Amino acid sequence: MSSGYGKRMHPKLKRIHMHAGHDFAPLSDFWNTEVYATANGTVKKSINLPKTYGQYIEIDHGNGIISTYSHLDEILVSEGDLVSKKSKIATIGSSGRVTGPHLHFEIILFGTKIDPLQFL
Repeated sequence: MSSGYGKRMHPKLKRIHMHAGHDFAPLSDFWNTEVYATANGTVKKSINLPKTYGQYIEIDHGNGIISTYSHLDEILVSEGDLVSKKSKIATIGSSGRVTGPHLHFEIILFGTKIDPLQFL
């Protein structure tokens, strides 16, 4: 994990900012580092948000739980796809507003971003 959940100095904006997820740096050649779904669910978004999250996936797991995966290189799922826990959904990248390659992972519980470590 290269950056955790909580307030921090934003590395690009240079101001205190709530970092609402965890960043995971790749261990080796990041272009081949795979990203897996944390639980069964339905892909709700599979889009590019170039000014913020870059290549972005959002999975609805039901019961008010949504997981998000950002700054991806290659997205392997489409909106509406059903995914199972540990299915390969993407590869780590450096898209969007980043300082280097990593996966930004968030959990949204009933509309509120919470510390995702509770779900890993």
